[in-house]
Parts: sequence; structure tokens; C-alpha cells
Amino acid sequence: MARSYSLNENFVNSVKRFRKKVIIQPNPLDPRGSITYEELNKSVRALAYYLLGLGIKKGDRVSIVLENRPEWAVIFFAIAYSGAIVVPIAPGTPHKDISLILADSGSRFIFIQEENIELRAFLKTLGNIEKIITAPFENFQDAPESFKPVTVEPDDLAALLYTSGTTQESKGVMLTHKNLCANFSSIDKTGLFTARDSILAILPLFHSYALMTTLITPVFSGIRIVYAPSDWPEKLTQYMKEAGISILIGVPQIFSMMHSRIMKKINEMSRFYKPFVKLLAKRAFGRRFRFFVSGGAKLDKNITEDFLKFGLKILEGYGLTETSPVVSINPLKSLRPGSCGKPVQDVFVEVINKNKEGVGEITVKGPNVMKGYYKDEAKTRSSFKDGWLLTGDLGYIDSDGYIYITGRSKEVIVLSSGKNIYPDEIEKHYFVEAFVKEMCVLGISRQKGAGKIEYLHAVIVSDKTREEIKEKFEEIGKGLPGYKHIMGFTIIKESLPRTVLGKLKRYEIEKKFLPVILEEGKRKEILLSGEEKVLLESNIGKKVVACIREALDIKTLISLNDSIELDLGADSLGIIELVTAIEKCFNVEMDEEMVKSGISTVKDLILKVKEKIHE
Repeated sequence: MARSYSLNENFVNSVKRFRKKVIIQPNPLDPRGSITYEELNKSVRALAYYLLGLGIKKGDRVSIVLENRPEWAVIFFAIAYSGAIVVPIAPGTPHKDISLILADSGSRFIFIQEENIELRAFLKTLGNIEKIITAPFENFQDAPESFKPVTVEPDDLAALLYTSGTTQESKGVMLTHKNLCANFSSIDKTGLFTARDSILAILPLFHSYALMTTLITPVFSGIRIVYAPSDWPEKLTQYMKEAGISILIGVPQIFSMMHSRIMKKINEMSRFYKPFVKLLAKRAFGRRFRFFVSGGAKLDKNITEDFLKFGLKILEGYGLTETSPVVSINPLKSLRPGSCGKPVQDVFVEVINKNKEGVGEITVKGPNVMKGYYKDEAKTRSSFKDGWLLTGDLGYIDSDGYIYITGRSKEVIVLSSGKNIYPDEIEKHYFVEAFVKEMCVLGISRQKGAGKIEYLHAVIVSDKTREEIKEKFEEIGKGLPGYKHIMGFTIIKESLPRTVLGKLKRYEIEKKFLPVILEEGKRKEILLSGEEKVLLESNIGKKVVACIREALDIKTLISLNDSIELDLGADSLGIIELVTAIEKCFNVEMDEEMVKSGISTVKDLILKVKEKIHE
């Protein structure tokens, strides 16, 4: 339980309580190199001492652009220890957007990965960055015994998180020491997590959900954190069993992937084994496994119900960056599929402006609610009503206190990966007047196995051909993170519906064109040249197509000219699965960023595999 509203005091108390216990295991297959609380404390103190020696003062902003790694924990707590404010930035964020966040936040110092040479060179061109520190970093001088953490007040800022992550649309959410510590305390009071637990860290720590559930809560609770290598989607069960993982925290996209694999194995089973599905499913994740936690986006109710049949529990929760982030979670002994559970202690939820069915806007109050939006008092004021945070999410609370989310009132698309997408921002990025006259980006759900995934689909007014637009969109997409790519589009000739003020009527557009979009998914035979037919029907071509079908769960026709993203809907996780399948099938090494390196179509992929085999 949190003993104070200071990250530093909670950290120091946790070190005293669990001094010799392992807190971080860098490799799930090898406990060597694991870090105890005592060792973590030594590194945190040394780095904090170094930062203060650089001239960092209380309240200074320090940015982090790092993939998940043990140094993340050291950096986060060292920044807090020195009284500074952490500004996490997603790795892969375009350089121009990083510069905007650095400028807006006023960050003077930044941590990046040593191998990120391009980013380092870019940062050196900026005049506002005083020091670039790379990880893994050198062994800093041990702090003197008398060195103590900088004293912070409950309302002092601890973190500044940018919810959009790009351009002028970014909103810096101000989270205080009190916000984060209070949210940990609420989570701790659920009794779900104990010092006997171990978690596999697979979610990116720059996101508030991962920051709270796979770093702050474990460190303050004595829970061992095991970092997963990048190939975890393929080796998830192996890593969980080998490392003795008891809790896996993820997003709906991950559980949809797991569900598809489990269902596939069940369908392939002989009748003899089917009565033992529950036993086999439990064994697959190891003897120490207890439950899954899902957050970041709405989880498909069918997946939760099927997992329960397998003897596996998924506790769905709800939260926002603005609430530090956890608002609610399902109780372990009485979870309800389709619901995101009950509010955690000290957090209050009310539904306002209800319709006849009792559905209205979800509002939240509690010590976990943000201080406000950085440098935006008007936005902060408009986000609260009578002291309650207006979440923009629609839903209802049943008679037993369980919360159900039914939709969103804000114009924001939440992907199955938990990523928030602002459609007007994507529209601005993709809009090229010579190719597109009008555009509306929608979040479209499509079936994947027994679950669903949501992707970005554009309805566009254009005189250009599909191939011309596809080529242009693939080129434009290279400047964006994968989750912001448009993965499908529909061309129309009529103007898009708008309000009298010229704003797009998104709901009307979705209602009108959704049947057209879904119908386009029923694809027809495409005529191929003789040379293309030979390539597609070659042994390598057939195997590549088989890999694509399995990895991306494609049931329709696959053509040589299909874009792996725009036509086949491969998101970042799908790309990883496809790369893994190709590597396994052909015993070759493929670039995980294959779409960015010139492989955009099925034809490109077949030719690349052919080239690799004959190297």
C-alpha cells in the first residue's frame, strides 16, 4: 500500500522492504543478470546524483525515447529522485514530432538508445537540448551515502504524457506524484497483486497504462518484472512458462491473437483430446499463471467468454491517461464479460446526460485525476464539470456497480491495440490535393478469427485510380508510426456530408458507407499476366501466400499486387507474425520493418524471399 504521495518515498520504502529480492529479470529464459532492489536502488541513486551534477533542478523536464529495457526503470525513478519531471516519448515517433514535444515540454535533457544514431544526429541540430544520454549507459559514480532524494510535494508534477504524440494536436497530460501514488494505492487495495507474482512486460512503457501496471505497481509491490524480447508474439507461452509468469497485462489486440491461435489448435485436435482443452490451456501458460489483465481499449466479450471456457480469466479494466490511468477493473472472483469492472477504491464514477436506456457520458473523480493539460487552461476547464473529469466515453453502470462502455462521444478512434487516433490529424497528413479532394478517416472493425480488430479506413473523393492512390498512400505512410497508417480506402465521386460550418459528419459518413466498405472486402478474381501467374503459382509463391493466410488470418483471395497493409490489413503485430512465419517456413532472416524497406506488396515479399533463398 502506498505510504505517501511521493514516488521517492514509496521507492525508498520498497527498497527497504524487499532489499535482496529480484525486481527485474532482463531475459525470460535466463535468470542471470537479474537485478535486486538493492542493485536497482544503487543505479537509481547514481544516475540521480549524475543528473543533479549536470545542473538538473527540481521541476525540470527530462524526456525518454527508449524501447522497454531495464534502464527504463532506472531512468524513471532517477528522474523522480532528482525532483525532475519525466516526459516519455514513443520510440519511432517522427523526428519532427519529437522536436515539437521537446519544445512544448521544455525538456533540457533526453535519454535515447545508443544504437539510434539518426535520432542522436537530429537532436544535435536542436538548440534546446543540453544533454543527450544514451542507454545502455556508462557506470556512473556511486552516490555518497548522505545523498537523499529531492523532497517533493504531492501536487508537484511527476510526469508529462502527450496523448496524441504528433503535431499541434498533442496534449500534455500533467500527472502529479499524488496522482500516480494514489492510483497505485487504489490498485494495491484490490488485492489482485502480491509480492509472490511475476509479470511479463510486453506493453511499451511510454504509455500510462504500462507505466502504472508494469513498472510503478510492481516496484512498489515486490512483483518481479520480466522483460520480453521482440519475438514475444511467437514465443509468448514459452517465455511465460520458463520465467514462471503469474500475470500477463495486455491490450485486446494481444488477446485476440492468442484467441485465434487457441481456437486453431482446438479445431486441429482429435476428438480424444478435446475433453482436456481446459487442462491443456492452463498448462500452456505455466503452473504459476493466475490471470490476464486487459485494458487500453474495449475487449470483445466473446473472447472473455471463450477464455473462461478454457479455464483462463481475463480481467478487463478501464482508464485514461488523464486518470493515471486506472479507473476500474473486474474482480477476480466475479468478473463479468463485456464489462470493464467496478471502480477501484477512492475513484468515483458517475454517468451524466443519460438517455432512455441509461447510457450517458462517463465522468470520473478522485486523487488519480490529472492536474490538467500543460499550457492549456481553456482545454483543462472544458474537460471538467463540477469537479468531475469528462471522459468523452459513453456507457452505463448496472445495478451491481459494473461499468459498461458503449461508445465514444469524442472524435477519437481507439484501436484494438489501445492506441488513440485523432482522425483529423491523419487526414491532414495523407491529404495531397493532386490525389484527394476530400477525405474522412474511420475506425473500421473487421473479423479476425473469432475476435475483431479495428483499423483505419479512409473514404475519399478522388478522380485517381485505386493503384495511383495506393502507391501515394504507401509513400506517405512511411512518415508515420505503423498504427497510424491508413490500411484501407474506398473511393467515391460525391461530396462528403458536412455541417453548415463545414465539419465532416463522421457518424453519417460511417453509417452511409460502412455497407460499401464491408462489401469491398468480398474480393473478386484479378486477371494476372502469364509471368505473374507463374510467380504466384511457384513453390515459393504458394508457401508465401500460405504464410500470409495463416499469419494475417486471410480467408479471401490474395493477389500479387495486394498491399500488405492497405489490402490485407496487416498492423504492426500482424507484420511481426508474418515475418516470424516467413523466417520459420524458409529458414531465412527477414527485416522486421520489411514494409518500410521496400516490401509493400505480396509480389515484393515473394521476390524478396526468392532473393534470400538464393543468396
